[in-house]
Amino acid sequence: MYLSRLALLTFFVVRAISAQEAAFSADPVAKLFDTNHFKRARTLVDARLRHDPKDPQALYWSSRIQEALGNLTGATQLAEKAVEIDSRNASYHAQLAECYAFTADRSTWVSGIKFVHLMKKELAASLALHPHDSDALLVAMMFAFHAPAVAGGDRKKAHEIADEILQNDPHWGWLAKARLAQEDGTDEQKEMLLKKAVQTEPRNYRALQEMAQFYCCVATRKNPAETERIGRLMIALDPAQGSGYAAVASAYARTGRWAELDAVLAQSEKIVPDDLTPFYQAAASMIDTGQELEKAEKYLTHYASQEPEGKQPDRVQTKWLLASLYEKRGNTPEAIKELEAAVRMRPDFEPAKKDLKRLRRS
Repeated sequence: MYLSRLALLTFFVVRAISAQEAAFSADPVAKLFDTNHFKRARTLVDARLRHDPKDPQALYWSSRIQEALGNLTGATQLAEKAVEIDSRNASYHAQLAECYAFTADRSTWVSGIKFVHLMKKELAASLALHPHDSDALLVAMMFAFHAPAVAGGDRKKAHEIADEILQNDPHWGWLAKARLAQEDGTDEQKEMLLKKAVQTEPRNYRALQEMAQFYCCVATRKNPAETERIGRLMIALDPAQGSGYAAVASAYARTGRWAELDAVLAQSEKIVPDDLTPFYQAAASMIDTGQELEKAEKYLTHYASQEPEGKQPDRVQTKWLLASLYEKRGNTPEAIKELEAAVRMRPDFEPAKKDLKRLRRS
């Protein structure tokens, strides 16, 4: 209702580590968050909570994990507990604010207003404890950009917040500005801002990940060569993360390099067996270009064979993509069936609702 959930989720794949969290940077859970391994982090965090159910840091971590895995209700409850136990931690308030922002987006107008007020309260608490906190400002920025004016939305304000982030945290500032440009800027502007983020920290995996995503999936004219190049840099930087393989797989699929595609998918599954995102991205590129749709279906089936990694396409999005595949094959009844299943699973998933309405009319 208030903001684009898909847009916001793709931006918060890995959030900034605030000054208060820096003390926990040696924690193995923090390292797993930093490398996009939410499912592995869940195992450690659950063990900590069994030992001490009132550990506020573990509750905070668990909230972020549940949010990443799509359990917003559970994430909100955990964040509320963390804030109740330790109200002096800015990161806990920022996490709760993000949960309230997502909840407002899923709510009716009337109930959504309540969660908007709660979100603003938590943002204020976070920034009072830690001025210029990147986590809190990122939530505020995306809300200001997407919310209607009557609820407090203000696109000019969103850009001002991005400038504030840039002044205090240049790496995240350039990424924030690039994220806003993705909404209302040109491809040239998006590319320029992402390049600045990479130049600020050339070995920052997140910046490279955003750049690969731009060339692969966001730009009007896809650039497989750059997608592959950056994907290779990501693999060299951290071979234990799935996103680099996903970028390379997407490039191979888009250009019909089938033997190389099979090789990189096998490599990714061997090294990162609990993240099958490269199979999803390969299928998405094949469906977009209309190539090897039978193989693309097999990739999607394989992707759906295990729980998705946090912040990666979930089962609803997989069904939506599968519906697109069936539509390209001319099998409208199967496409409608998948879209109906997606809407049953998540009634507020607008892309599936729109496609379902369109296909039923055809």
